[in-house]
Amino acid sequence: NDVFTPSGAGANPFITPLISSANSKYPRMFINQHQQASFKIYAEKIIMTEVAPLFNECAMPTPQQFQLILENIANKYIQNTP
Repeated sequence: NDVFTPSGAGANPFITPLISSANSKYPRMFINQHQQASFKIYAEKIIMTEVAPLFNECAMPTPQQFQLILENIANKYIQNTP
């Protein structure tokens, strides 16, 4: 529902620092919107490959699972709103 899990620019705490750093070092590579989207998808795959074992090791939900948990909580309150 984009309330607790925003989907706007800069919403991903894993991807944003990586993309921001790359953007400041290689600004011309980020002019094209299609390239930006492609880089974000690629960066997300790399980062999730690296951090996925940590979620399993610490018995924590993945970011996707956590998003679903928050959305379920939010939906309960939204349904009870007059």
